[in-house]
Amino acid sequence: MKELNGEERRIKVLNMIKESNSPLNGTAISKKMGVSRQVIVNDIALLRANKYDIISTNRGYIIQDASNKVSNDKDVFTRVFKVEHNDFEIYEELSCIVSLSGKVLDVFVDHEVYGKFFAQLNISTTKDIDNFVSQMKENELVPLKNITNNCHYHTVQAPSIKLLDLIELELSQKGFLKNND
Repeated sequence: MKELNGEERRIKVLNMIKESNSPLNGTAISKKMGVSRQVIVNDIALLRANKYDIISTNRGYIIQDASNKVSNDKDVFTRVFKVEHNDFEIYEELSCIVSLSGKVLDVFVDHEVYGKFFAQLNISTTKDIDNFVSQMKENELVPLKNITNNCHYHTVQAPSIKLLDLIELELSQKGFLKNND
């Protein structure tokens, strides 16, 4: 195989990220390209400098599809997920979202008799999750979801639609996603 120059390698790296259905981590890319991970990190920085909207998650790189951008200056996207799990799975559920650069804006339930109950969360890091879970335990609080037999909703914000799609897939694979009835 012919050794690629830097520009050729960056084009190939860009195409790998664009064509991937899930985040690609730097180590996997570097092995495939036959270079060090640091070379890939530098390539990503150069691609970003050339206006490619590559987003780094803790699972790897994805690229923001220009066709998914909205016409405001915030370039953030939101989606509401209907989820269900027990109390012991709260940390895991929130981690699914945060690990893919999502921010859990809120939690709400729709009770048959009492209507909607809403609470703001603003959880975007594992430290936020740790604080939330420890406050629940220390104060012996009952999660809002318990008044609707574990069924609840989260409004999630992410920097791209692709990340929201990945969050949805992850929640589904973990069995947390509930169909809208």
